[in-house]
Amino acid sequence: MWPSEVESSLVESAVIIGGFKRSIISDGEGDVILGFELVETYRGLRRCSSGSTVISNAFPIVPCSAATGQMEHPDIRSFFYQ
Repeated sequence: MWPSEVESSLVESAVIIGGFKRSIISDGEGDVILGFELVETYRGLRRCSSGSTVISNAFPIVPCSAATGQMEHPDIRSFFYQ
């Protein structure tokens, strides 16, 4: 199962520094990704450019719905070993 297949919402916040005219960071435009949960960090990688810095919690946090068997939580190892 891939992160895009998991039924949950992605919480995003953007901090814009400089003279930008819009508050949305498009795919490939992010400079820094700060992720508190590894699956969510993986989902946000599309915002990265080749020079982006990614900081993430490496410890998986399984949502209650996955812990109770209501949904499947992806195996994070599959993200890195394709």
